[in-house]
Amino acid sequence: MWTLLAALLGLAAAEPLCRFYACPGGYSMRADMLDSTGDQLETCCKEATPGTVDAVVESAGFDDGSEAIFKVDGQILHKTRRRGITVVTLKQAAGSQAVELWEALESAQTFDTHKSSAELIDFLASLPDGRVVLMGVSDEASVQLSEAAKSALRGYGALLTESLGYRSSYALVGRKGGPAWAEELRPRGGGRALAVSPVPAARFADRPICDARVAAPPVAGHMWDGNLVPDAGCRYEVRERGAVARDLAGAWVVVTGASNGLLMFNTLIMLLAPTEADEIRQSRFGGAFVIDAFLEGGKLLRYDVVGMNDPACENVQKALPGDDHASCKARLAEKFRSALAHRITMTRITYFVGFFWAGVGVLTDVVAGDTAWDDADVALVVQISAWYVICNTIKFQGCLRKELMEESEDSVVGRFQSEMTLALSKLDKFCAPGGRAGQRGCVLGTKSWSAAGGALGASFDRFDAEVTAAMATRQSSTFRFLDFYKLGAAMPEETILGHGSQRLQLWAWQVMLGGFASDVATELSASGAGGGSVANRGEYAVFGGTMCSAGQASLDRCPKYKEYCSQFGSHNCPLWQCMNSVACNVFATDKEFAPLPSGADQVCRGKSVTDNLGSYYTAHGGVHTIDDCKSLCIYTPGCTGIEYSASGSRCEVWTTRIGATQPAGGFTCLRYGTTSTAVLVTTLAGRPGRHAATIPPQCTDATTTAAVRCCHDEGIVSSADYGCHAEKTLAEAKEICEASGFRLCSQAEIEDCRTCGTGCGFDGQRIWSSSACGAATTTTTTPSPFVGVDGGLGRACRGKSSADNLPSYYTVQDGVTSLETCQALCRVALFCTGVEFSPGRCELWTTKIGASIAVAGFTCLSYDVFPAAELAAIQTLASTRSQLRLQGRRRRRSLDRWQGIISVQ
Repeated sequence: MWTLLAALLGLAAAEPLCRFYACPGGYSMRADMLDSTGDQLETCCKEATPGTVDAVVESAGFDDGSEAIFKVDGQILHKTRRRGITVVTLKQAAGSQAVELWEALESAQTFDTHKSSAELIDFLASLPDGRVVLMGVSDEASVQLSEAAKSALRGYGALLTESLGYRSSYALVGRKGGPAWAEELRPRGGGRALAVSPVPAARFADRPICDARVAAPPVAGHMWDGNLVPDAGCRYEVRERGAVARDLAGAWVVVTGASNGLLMFNTLIMLLAPTEADEIRQSRFGGAFVIDAFLEGGKLLRYDVVGMNDPACENVQKALPGDDHASCKARLAEKFRSALAHRITMTRITYFVGFFWAGVGVLTDVVAGDTAWDDADVALVVQISAWYVICNTIKFQGCLRKELMEESEDSVVGRFQSEMTLALSKLDKFCAPGGRAGQRGCVLGTKSWSAAGGALGASFDRFDAEVTAAMATRQSSTFRFLDFYKLGAAMPEETILGHGSQRLQLWAWQVMLGGFASDVATELSASGAGGGSVANRGEYAVFGGTMCSAGQASLDRCPKYKEYCSQFGSHNCPLWQCMNSVACNVFATDKEFAPLPSGADQVCRGKSVTDNLGSYYTAHGGVHTIDDCKSLCIYTPGCTGIEYSASGSRCEVWTTRIGATQPAGGFTCLRYGTTSTAVLVTTLAGRPGRHAATIPPQCTDATTTAAVRCCHDEGIVSSADYGCHAEKTLAEAKEICEASGFRLCSQAEIEDCRTCGTGCGFDGQRIWSSSACGAATTTTTTPSPFVGVDGGLGRACRGKSSADNLPSYYTVQDGVTSLETCQALCRVALFCTGVEFSPGRCELWTTKIGASIAVAGFTCLSYDVFPAAELAAIQTLASTRSQLRLQGRRRRRSLDRWQGIISVQ
């Protein structure tokens, strides 16, 4: 390419220097090759040191190109031609020097020091110690660069700015309070300056998992690439359908609330039984007092409804004085006695309408008194507050409590407080460790986020503040407070008229499931039974479906709902119901999709821009979203990335390394690969024998800090030979030792007292070793969800018998050239029971495969999110725990009855 460009310009062909080669993510520039010729990865780059990525600043003064370019891990973060010094600050993990790579750019500001340095001085002073910065000059920056400004720059390790001349090129990679990692200055006409250095880095996967069982799980934050990024510095584990089915096996999930509570209820049903997305069942969008659903094996087994106008329960939401709603409780108890018998593989999901607090007492009494599902652990979600505002502030004519429409807001707040207090007294017992929901726990939260402002927004905030204050003294590990409002505020684009999209509802469930998940799943994983139950879980979420996001909402995408609601008039077809009426699935992965350095509007290529063999990828048509394309990659063995075109609904799943791209409008090329940069190294006391009790050996993240002591093969090294260095990262410690011809000591050398008494007072300080740590791990094989029918190979699928092969049982995908691709299509489908594959043809079955026939060249596999081995292990463990809990509950009830008898006597 360089030779061709030189020829076009009439110049002698010359190889470019490595300093101008863009090393891709995961690689760093070779410092010894910066001024050598070459434009190949093998020549100019090396694999990055774990826990670090390259930060690069390229600066050109006026006569050398007049621009400044800033890159991290091969990605261009910022590019400018504005005159002056541009300062780019990088986001860092809380309490760490590591740069958060998924959103590395924190800010980029250009200060025109050709005119004044005042703003630059103020900005540099405002940054916290340790902040990583990139600086580069474009055009001219020296004329009004004052001595005070140069002093401020020295605080970031800048030394060469003392010599910054007119229209010079200057680049810096540094941090406040530390020496520069890299710095270069070139005079006017001397070419571009380049500063490049590894910097400590953390990827999203390196964040610790948020503890969802704490009293108030953290949800305030923002979204990145479909993933919730909590401000608390952690991340939530992502659960796919299979993991949710396992975690809720044998459980009874109860949800009470208004329209958003009903959406949460429906979302969980669609996640566990995805074909229900196309079913407009009775009261799906309102009109029920109770909906009781039973699910197993990806299907809805039963769906019972008690209507709002049921004579026994019609007054519950009206909160009539002195009414304990005994007739409604009796009606529901009778209904629940006819429930399907509890099975450990079944999940029950029940919705109680919850406009006002009065219904909570009915819910707790009926569920606590139920015997049909007495051995099931209960998980409860409560969201009540919005309708007090809808009645009082909006004065909606459909309000069931007309008195709230006439009273002042202060009066209604008083009612709210007293009614909530009564409900909470019930929930305190119900959700306590010994209560009916004491095992999996309860979640009580604020209203969902809405864009309401002014008086309406203030009213919503006031009632939510009452909920927050009441829970502040009650919340616990089993009675958790969840701020649904803050969760929605993290993704405001996912709400229409105060109602969340399925992406928002699914994230609410991801957070809650972390607390609701049965300890059976934990025991199963620890025991290794069934191959480990951590399958279908991951660090990143990818959403698959035509309308997962509010931004995709359109009545044209929900034809069945549109037909249903049109009977009530077109004005009764709100988009928020539409977007919650079709299937959306969540896929979990431990790998990240990342763009290539060339950015957007690119097609993927192999080793070069002309390397595009058809064998490198599998092309799929009719793929409506980039997330659907990502999900195909996740389940394709050996996937290295994707190329996606929205206009053509075309997805290429690559299985060859993507090493280059070529510009093409409307296309996206993303690499797919392991992302964790975490490196754990042993740190221990400088004199272990004396201080082992207070400073024992431990695994320490490479991006945190410890003291430095060095070793040499020929004997003990005194700190006088390399200086005293406290609070250094692992990378800095290595540099310090290597700069003086030494190295870090191994753990064995430190424990052999090679560092004892070598100076700087570090005998009683934690010091770095060169020894990687972490117990050896054993690999367990997750059982495949695909099982050969009658052996699988040489078999064609059939239904109930060998002659049962109706075309309605499956859909055909032509042009599928591998069994792996056919399996991937099944795993990302709305509902799939198995596959039949022959070269060029893939059948995705939606009816249970019960038989097969012998046909050469065919393969028949059944698909089940509950592999048989794992199911058996779940049954054994859960059955034992269930019996123990049931015995405990019966003992408590017996004790309560005796206490009641004694109190009467």
